[in-house]
Parts: sequence; C-alpha cells; structure tokens
Amino acid sequence: MSKDTNASKVSNGSCLWVEPTDGRRAPARRYRDLYNDLLIEIGGPGPKITEPQRQLCRRAAGLMILAERSECAMANGEVVDPGAYVKICGSLSRVLVALGIEPAPPGQEEATPTLASYFAPHGGDAPGND
Repeated sequence: MSKDTNASKVSNGSCLWVEPTDGRRAPARRYRDLYNDLLIEIGGPGPKITEPQRQLCRRAAGLMILAERSECAMANGEVVDPGAYVKICGSLSRVLVALGIEPAPPGQEEATPTLASYFAPHGGDAPGND
C-alpha cells in the first residue's frame, strides 16, 4: 500500500487505530498479530487487499480478542454471559466466512501425525521400523 500524505494514518497503513492507542499493551499486540495473520491468510498484505477486506480483518481481530478474553474469564472461574459469548463467536464465524476463511471439515482438523504417516510421503520408514 503506497502512503498518501493526505490520507489518514489508518488509510495509509502506518497505524491501526484512529484514536491514539498505546500499542505496547498485550491486547494491542495480540490484535496487531491477529490482524496481520488474517491479512496473510487472505493473500496480503499489499495493494491487492481491498479496504473492505482490511475492515473485515479488523473486525475479526477484535472479535477474536473478545472471545479470548471471555475464555480467559471462564478458565478463571468467572461468570461470563453465555448469550454475549455465543454472539461474539457467531459474529466471528460470519466475518471469517465473508473473508473466505472457513474451518476445516470434520475429520480434517490438523492433528499430530504419527511417525509412520510423517515418513511415508518421504519414501522412508519411521526410525526403528527395521
């Protein structure tokens, strides 16, 4: 993305937030990491990523932070509004689908491979299978 000196810092890509934000705090760093990972997932960053795609990546990153905070609270034994949590997760799912990012079909999730399945495509047996 080329920097337009007349555009806002958000528009030219030099800042993620319209308002001044301390980007050193953990949530800001996590947001930035998620946003950048999502851009990479859809084929960016770069000029081929449209502004609507960038906006959807921003919404997805924000929803991911909200979901993670709710999950942390649950893990700490705090009460979390289940309705709000389900809305966050549902909204996140719809934003990810709009970006073209869909979960793996059941049974195709990434799993830790066995040694045999790891070495089979490489034309060899697992060590110790003499």
